[in-house]
Amino acid sequence: LHWTEKARVREIKETKHAKEYGALVQCEAEVDEQVMQSLVGERFEVAQRTPKRVAHRRADLERKRWVELMEAEKVQSDEGHRLRLVLRTEHGTYVKEALSGENGMTQPSFSDRLGVACSCLELDVLGILDEVGDEVVIQNPAPPFGAGI
Repeated sequence: LHWTEKARVREIKETKHAKEYGALVQCEAEVDEQVMQSLVGERFEVAQRTPKRVAHRRADLERKRWVELMEAEKVQSDEGHRLRLVLRTEHGTYVKEALSGENGMTQPSFSDRLGVACSCLELDVLGILDEVGDEVVIQNPAPPFGAGI
């Protein structure tokens, strides 16, 4: 994190940038490793209704966005079945809902694709990309994902 000028903030907020995220995900059951790895590298389209958490300030629309799983690994935890994911998403994607599905408000969700109900415990922006999600425009120089910040 660092201070920046208002003009730069405005530019980033108003430009359509894809983003790369790191997520820690809690799963209700054991995830099939083969199914999980088959999703890595695949870009798929989701249809998202406006989530409940932002419904008071956003129109209730269905938005089509893409999500691409870049990396996935199981995490050893005493708290149950967890995954650490790196994913890229189109600008305007509701990432937590793309993971959980929010009771059918996002379809298909990552939970649907895995066949296991999932919820997002932690979510960090790792990088801001170009519009199509190929080139890193701004990379987060923060400590490694999960460092407790």
